[in-house]
Amino acid sequence: MKKYAQITSVLMVVLLLAGQSMAITPKEPESMPFYVYTENNSRYNHFVPSGGMGDHGAVRIDQDCKKSPYSGGTCIEISYSGELTQGSGWVGFYWQNPENNWGTEDGGFNLSSANKITFYARGEKGGEKLEFKIGGITGRYADSDMMGIGPVELTSEWQEYSIGLEGVELFYISGGFVFAASRMDNPDGFIIYLDEIKYDQ
Repeated sequence: MKKYAQITSVLMVVLLLAGQSMAITPKEPESMPFYVYTENNSRYNHFVPSGGMGDHGAVRIDQDCKKSPYSGGTCIEISYSGELTQGSGWVGFYWQNPENNWGTEDGGFNLSSANKITFYARGEKGGEKLEFKIGGITGRYADSDMMGIGPVELTSEWQEYSIGLEGVELFYISGGFVFAASRMDNPDGFIIYLDEIKYDQ
């Protein structure tokens, strides 16, 4: 069993961040599977796509997309125009808990029971290149770790992807999922689709 999987509420984990210390009392580990997204407005969803980075003004996210979802009635559609709205040349978005939490609020989940996070993705055309990660939120209430894959080149058909989490410290995660992409890899932007994003054993 992973470290911290059986932490009790009396055990404090002290994080040293930017010269500040924040004592976090880990919650009980969440049961698996633990969803980032399964259906629009599902009570099983635990994170919100609110953390825009880079040229985030060039991105539109629709979590109620009904264009051939992998499972159920909806999926996530992400449209990136490729415009330099913030002059960055790259773009990314975090699914956060709570909404817009950049480490300023106590929103982390104990996901120590997870061995991986899986999700389904496809591109409208195929050839879209992105990175996918979990964790990495900094600040006073920082994520306990981070892990990712990529760049991944999507196809036009649904494919399952997995980020292995063996050995990753997951006792405090508020940045549940993130994608990032460069304009250089996607000069004309892209439209991609995501579905069934979940932590699992």
